[in-house]
Amino acid sequence: MPGTIIHELSHFFVAIVLFLRVREISIFPDWQGNQIKLGSVLYEKKDPLRGILVGIAPLFIGLFCLYWLSFFLVQQNEVTFGVRLLFLYLIFVISTTMFSSKQDLVDGVYVLPILLILAISSYVLQIDYRLIFALSRDLVVIAQNILYALVKYLALSLGVHLFIIGSFELWKRIIKK
Repeated sequence: MPGTIIHELSHFFVAIVLFLRVREISIFPDWQGNQIKLGSVLYEKKDPLRGILVGIAPLFIGLFCLYWLSFFLVQQNEVTFGVRLLFLYLIFVISTTMFSSKQDLVDGVYVLPILLILAISSYVLQIDYRLIFALSRDLVVIAQNILYALVKYLALSLGVHLFIIGSFELWKRIIKK
């Protein structure tokens, strides 16, 4: 449930920041036929770019939450077993729900044409990016440090997922015997 709340609130807040009117938000599970819908945000779509940004918001907010959790855990002098267990639980629920659904990526078909237009425009206008890269060397180092931390916690998340899946498989085999 916490992961669903973060996922849907990510859509909600990014839609608000991008000046898209939110019509409805649901964070509680709802049965639809033989499927369960965990949550939804219904917002007024204006253009594909903002639709893409709202659609991928849970990924970036989820990564930010994982980074924040890691920062919080590092600041603790003594980490008890309960805090570690809570930390692993939060990693599991956030990482499980931070990826976008098929409905979230409806506007994704516009990504390739937009990138092509930008690439062709920069080629035609002969934009020189060397100055931008020279000015941003410090930003690259900061980005590398952040990405390193995120990779570390995504790997931890993968480990948690594999442990849970393996435990269920083992339990299933034990029950079958």
